[in-house]
Amino acid sequence: MANRTPASEEFPLLLTKIQVPRRPPGVLRRARLVERLHQNLHRRLTFVTAPAGFGKTTLLVDFAAEAPARVGWYHITAEDRDLRRFVRYLAGAFLQVFPQMREVFADLLEGVLPAQNPVALAGWLNNLLAEHVDDFTLLVIDDYHLVGEQQEVVDFVEAWLEHLPDQVRLLIASRSVYGIPTTRLYLRNELGLIGPEDLRFTAEELRALARLAYDVDLPLDYATDLAARTDGWIIAMLLAIRLRTEGNIPLIHGEREELYAFLAEEVLRHLPAYLVDFLLKTSLFDEFDAPLCQEVLQEPKAAAYLREVENRNLFVTRVDTREGAVYRYHQLFADFLQSRLQAEAREGRVALHARAARWFWERGDVERAVAHRLAAGDREGAAEWMDAAAREAFLNGHLELLAQWVATLEKPVDLRPRAPRLLLYHAKALGNQQRFADSDALLALARPVLEQQHDDLLWANLLEAQGLNAYMQRDYARAAQLARSASEALSKLGEGLWEKALRFAQSRRVEALAIYYLGQRREALKKLEGVVHDLRALGGETARERQEKAYNLAMVLQDLGVLYFQEGRLGDALRAFSEVRDLWREHHLNPVEFPAVLNNLAFLYHRSGQQEMALRTYLEAADAARKQGSPNLAAVLSGIGEIYYEEERWEEAHKTFQEALAVARQSQSADFLAAAHRGMAKLWAARGQFAMAFEHLRQAAVLLGRSEESAWYAAWKGRLYWLLGDDKAALAALLPLLEPRDESLLQEDEARILLLTAALLADQGETERPLRLLQRALEMVAHLGYVHFLRVEARRLQAFFRQMSARLSHPVLEELVRLGQPPLALALEAPQQVAWPPLVAHGFGVGEVWLGEARISRAAWRAMGARALFFFILDRGPVRKEEIALAFWPDFSLAKVNSNLHATLWRVRRALGDKHFIQVEEGRYRLHPNLQVRYDVATFEQLLQEAARLTEVEKQRGLLAEAVRLYRGDFLEDMDFPWVSDRRYELQRRYGEALAWLIEDAMRRRAWREALTWLEPALATEPYNDRWHLYRLQCLAAMGKPSRARAYYRDYRRRLKKELGVEPDEALQRFVESLG
Repeated sequence: MANRTPASEEFPLLLTKIQVPRRPPGVLRRARLVERLHQNLHRRLTFVTAPAGFGKTTLLVDFAAEAPARVGWYHITAEDRDLRRFVRYLAGAFLQVFPQMREVFADLLEGVLPAQNPVALAGWLNNLLAEHVDDFTLLVIDDYHLVGEQQEVVDFVEAWLEHLPDQVRLLIASRSVYGIPTTRLYLRNELGLIGPEDLRFTAEELRALARLAYDVDLPLDYATDLAARTDGWIIAMLLAIRLRTEGNIPLIHGEREELYAFLAEEVLRHLPAYLVDFLLKTSLFDEFDAPLCQEVLQEPKAAAYLREVENRNLFVTRVDTREGAVYRYHQLFADFLQSRLQAEAREGRVALHARAARWFWERGDVERAVAHRLAAGDREGAAEWMDAAAREAFLNGHLELLAQWVATLEKPVDLRPRAPRLLLYHAKALGNQQRFADSDALLALARPVLEQQHDDLLWANLLEAQGLNAYMQRDYARAAQLARSASEALSKLGEGLWEKALRFAQSRRVEALAIYYLGQRREALKKLEGVVHDLRALGGETARERQEKAYNLAMVLQDLGVLYFQEGRLGDALRAFSEVRDLWREHHLNPVEFPAVLNNLAFLYHRSGQQEMALRTYLEAADAARKQGSPNLAAVLSGIGEIYYEEERWEEAHKTFQEALAVARQSQSADFLAAAHRGMAKLWAARGQFAMAFEHLRQAAVLLGRSEESAWYAAWKGRLYWLLGDDKAALAALLPLLEPRDESLLQEDEARILLLTAALLADQGETERPLRLLQRALEMVAHLGYVHFLRVEARRLQAFFRQMSARLSHPVLEELVRLGQPPLALALEAPQQVAWPPLVAHGFGVGEVWLGEARISRAAWRAMGARALFFFILDRGPVRKEEIALAFWPDFSLAKVNSNLHATLWRVRRALGDKHFIQVEEGRYRLHPNLQVRYDVATFEQLLQEAARLTEVEKQRGLLAEAVRLYRGDFLEDMDFPWVSDRRYELQRRYGEALAWLIEDAMRRRAWREALTWLEPALATEPYNDRWHLYRLQCLAAMGKPSRARAYYRDYRRRLKKELGVEPDEALQRFVESLG
């Protein structure tokens, strides 16, 4: 019973967790490790793992500053163990880089998950990223160990990594290796790993850091000894160096935690008292800024103290936000300070926590406010705040937080009754997880308290939750009674309340479903139809309310469609599910659930005999499921396989069932996996493969918990023997199932058993018993309201049905005879492959590229380097990585070349619109050979080459003229790369040579106008070529324009004198004088 009420702002995202931290001063750039990260950027995931204090975060910040990608950041905290919260912060991290994604993430940011299943949720996120992340992007995730043992988060991350879009890379840092599917990624060469051995500081790195941070030259022997004693643990080494610079050389000994505590204590001993006090008090907060410290610590000098802490490099990280700088301590240092603070007077700590609680509550940070109020010892006040915030926590999906709060109130003194709303919403969350006993216990605890509060809407909410739990546990009588009580409570509220109307529809829905299974089927259908009518009439002032109404209407229509189907009203069921599909499309409802909607509709088309519509809808469902990463893909594929099996398209059926098995195994759904095994069992039996058929049947039985002695197994065994042609074994399996009736069998199964048994007995010569069994089967099928599930039986038992038609007249029998006709191939056209449009590239002038009629915009390339790399590959033909490196990044290390090439190549492929346009073969990069390419520079050079080969002057003239006209400007004139400059000079030279040939040719032929035409571009490229100026004067004179020739000479002479300080060649002067 979904409820998609939007969340408020009581649980906002903390921007400091999704912004790249500021690089602290005096931090050493560890070149060897940064190089490793560059080297691994082409891999899907780079995983950095080591215990606390090894410099993981600093390394991540350094790489983020120079990665050839857009960079997002997510710093995980302990509160992020809840999957919904984790995914919200992931979305927030991408929003920092791509603000245009705010609309597509709107529901998630308000706390509405598009799916509860982690695999489906990962598919949804990957689809959004694939569509909206339009540049090569690196997401850095720090402190993953805090969520790495939460199964839902781990399942999500595994599915997310499995289908991560090609333009997204992950860099994850963690203290442990838990929660990352390292084996699978490693085998596919998609994992880069940096571990403790890599992160340990060497003596040379330590000496470099001491010089940078403390302006101290450590002796090599001291640095070597310190590195050995601390095992390369940088945070302990830094503490030791700090003490050394203050004249205290510490004795290094003990386990890692003891060593750190000892060194940190020594550091505090050498700080002024006011700063130690400030450090201890600020350790209460996971992050803090000047206003917080001023008010909560009541310290007017807080801003100055924060600057001093930062300047002294006291293990603090700074994040700059629009509101100002925010700080957080290194976790080890924070833990040490907090342990020291515990030794301080309790009264002082209590007062600090109380002021902090009020500070966070007033600013809407509920979680921190409650935590500080608990730390202050005020459990009663904390319970009050928990109760007030419970609804928003539920709607925002902070289900772990609800559980944590409830557990906190239970002991030592049970204060849970003081927070009835908290109990209600935690109970609803438990009910959604099918933990009904725990849910009912909390609802029972909350019920007497809520009953006394006289809040009818809240009271109805509780009754509805109890009713839903009862319905899900098949206690239909109690579910109906509770739903009626909820409706009665709602009826006391005033008219016009939108939430009342929606909740009233929900309570009546529960009641209708409950009474249906109590035998009041007609009344239940009427009631559900009334709910549909009321929801259709329900308005909605906001887009959110209209969408929520549409979602609830779709849910009720699905319930109604299921009941119609069970009543044999297949047409009504089809109409109901068709409307569900239309609602989903019109209102853009949860895309993750859409494959299941289409699957249900396809199933009904199939059962109604509309094979072509069924297959089309199944194929649409499969496409939607693949896009969403939906586990329903397995069920959809089994449906497609079923149609292929019935149509005797054996190879297609086998391939589809195999894919269904693979998908179901990945989603770990026993029901979906069993369905695929059943499909394979039928397929192998129909093809005469006994062993394979029964192996799949046994696997299906194990998955469903069915023993080989069960009626279910016997029914399937009989069916497979019949398909295999072993009539004796089939009859032996089916006969015992006739009496008594087994409740575990579906009506379709019972009808099939009766039909098969009747036909097998008739083959043995019996006459009366087959007739009676057939009559029972026909009546059962008539009650179901559809017959097409017996398509295979109708075909194989055609002779039996025709024979029985002479003795028995029944519309179902007539339909079975009609169904027995040979299968017709479904008229589904194969998808047409769209040919790639021609690619047109202009290298002369400003480099531009067209695909078909569309020009690729500058923005599409994301950076000039991407456009330049495209032209380099196009112009040079197949090129090796080493050639690209020399042309673009000659000063970079091989690792940086790899990361920059990978990112730039992705941008090229993205701009072109198809990753296959650029191929890599035998280490060489080139355009795909099937791509139709028109490149003006290549055409220019081909024309020149052809002209040089010819001896006929007229043909030479035509080719050179065509080549010259292609030269619309210098090669890639808007780019400044050394290789471009070299190529530009070469093409300029060849262009000049072609012009010179055309000019000399025209002058020889006395084609004065033609010569002037070629002289114009020649003079544009060589403005001080006296020979070309002389030819121009001669052309003008020959054309009878001596005055223009003299004026042209005077203008050229003035320009030459002004710009170069020289006179024109004497030949020009003599020619002008000869004009008189």
